Amino acid sequence: MGGELLSNSYNKGPIGRVILSQQAGIYLSIDMFPNHIDFIGFESFSKNVSSFFGIAHIDRSAEYLMQFFNKNAVDKGTAGVLNSLFIAESWANWGIYGAVIFPIWVGFITNILILFIISTPKSAFLVSILSYYSFGGAVIGGANDYLYNPKSIIVAILLTLYLVLMYCMSKYVKKNINVS
Repeated sequence: MGGELLSNSYNKGPIGRVILSQQAGIYLSIDMFPNHIDFIGFESFSKNVSSFFGIAHIDRSAEYLMQFFNKNAVDKGTAGVLNSLFIAESWANWGIYGAVIFPIWVGFITNILILFIISTPKSAFLVSILSYYSFGGAVIGGANDYLYNPKSIIVAILLTLYLVLMYCMSKYVKKNINVS
């Protein structure tokens, strides 16, 4: 019981997934795009965004990678996507441009979040929203999530509403309550 976690094999179980699988997707993406499949571009965005801009929607690169490199597991229904770091999808989408620009973009987004966390007064609501966003904004995932992510949009709306409400309440308290 629990032997998979403490197994001495470095490429099995959760340890192998963290150490090897996430990084392997980068190399597999570089091998596959554009050698076997053309760069995807914006076509792998969500169906809603694609239809809004009149772009044909196709699967994300992680699905193509698994289908190409482990077709038997996909056919058996035991595998679906080959997730990797965001840089793998940025390469698959835009090639060298994505590989150069996206680390800067992700660093910018992460820096804004950290500066916001440091500079705002903490409350239970704010900490819960920021912790939710922090887990959802991990670098293990797709590049598309840093351009269009419905969860991030909802979090931004909630944060904006919260900050506006706190501002209005502070003005109301100063105006209507006489504090000596």
